[in-house]
Amino acid sequence: MKRPLLFFGLLLAFLLMLFWLFRAGPRFVDEWGHGEQILRLAHGDFTRVSYLTTFPGYHALMAVPVTLTGAESLVALRLFSFLGGAVALFFFFQIMTVLRARERYWRTVQLAWFPLLFPYWFLVYTDLWGLAAVLLAVWLALRKKTGTCALAAALAVLIRQPNIFWAGWLWLALMKPYCALAAKDRGRLFCRGLGRTWSFLVLFAAFLIFMAWNGGVALGDRSVQQVTLNLTNVWFFLFTVCLLFLPDCVRGLRFAGQRWRSDRGFRLRTVVVLAVSWALFGLTYELSSLYNKINLDYVLHNIVLYAVATQPWARVAALAVIPLGLAGWFLTPFLQERWGWLLPIALLSVAVLPYVEPRYYIVPFALFLAFRHPLPRRVEIGLTLFYVALSLWIDIAAFRMWFFP
Repeated sequence: MKRPLLFFGLLLAFLLMLFWLFRAGPRFVDEWGHGEQILRLAHGDFTRVSYLTTFPGYHALMAVPVTLTGAESLVALRLFSFLGGAVALFFFFQIMTVLRARERYWRTVQLAWFPLLFPYWFLVYTDLWGLAAVLLAVWLALRKKTGTCALAAALAVLIRQPNIFWAGWLWLALMKPYCALAAKDRGRLFCRGLGRTWSFLVLFAAFLIFMAWNGGVALGDRSVQQVTLNLTNVWFFLFTVCLLFLPDCVRGLRFAGQRWRSDRGFRLRTVVVLAVSWALFGLTYELSSLYNKINLDYVLHNIVLYAVATQPWARVAALAVIPLGLAGWFLTPFLQERWGWLLPIALLSVAVLPYVEPRYYIVPFALFLAFRHPLPRRVEIGLTLFYVALSLWIDIAAFRMWFFP
């Protein structure tokens, strides 16, 4: 008990020190709307900020400490949002304790310093509290607390609507023991599973009713967040996998090489998958959203996307991302196989988003970080040091207005 407390004390103390250094940075884009909505709720004004598209779950959570303390400054709001990250780390640590206790310290440090997540430790964005709710639901699922797991999943959806995908993933994982095709009474077994997971079915029904009533998933201006098929987002997801999980990609390629030499069926499937993937990339890659065509001197992911769209050399280089990213994402062994639905659901969850935004990958990457089989210790240490260096570089650059990821 003393060791985890000491670990969290040191980790949070260091993060709080960094928070103090970055606390007074410029207000970033979504902080304007989120801050206004939080203060409205804290003052008893339940009207919605018109241009926000998310449910007000995050804002309601944030309004509680604002009301209790009376602190309404930007720094105070950032601190209250920071607490969501601390909660997320706690539940991630609990998940790793269940999955592989000896890896829990390294993995928790990797999540704390994960480059996509790290900038949001110091900003008023929904991502930290949304991740905390998803991780709470996963921890409860691992403990077979189905009812409270569904409640946590519902909270995650109330913070960010796309978290409905992770509610679906949890339901599939919980249902897997009831879907044994070899069982004689498989129909009865399946019905028993539905009975055990009825709270998830209520959540899905409520979400579908909301979509029908609202005319879409997003609140406010639905043209900003229309559900669409955006395969460019899938490509950038794989690009980010290559960047942040390169050792897993190399491990996946080695496994693929072994299977290639010994399994003719695997060779055929690999050729088909790569041919289809490259064809889809060539036919569908486009910057369909205005958000991915602006700030080309500041927003890093837009710079990369624009280069691939306009530069032949970048287009050719982008082809290499597909086999490397697919190998890292789909051929990495998991600590528990029943959670493997994470891999295709992650791609689906980003494919329906109208524009590319790397922070939308935070939840699937955090889950991948938890469930992936460990690499050799020296590789894990090197990966952790890489995350720390990259995160510090990104945050310094962001708060000095050099660039933002």
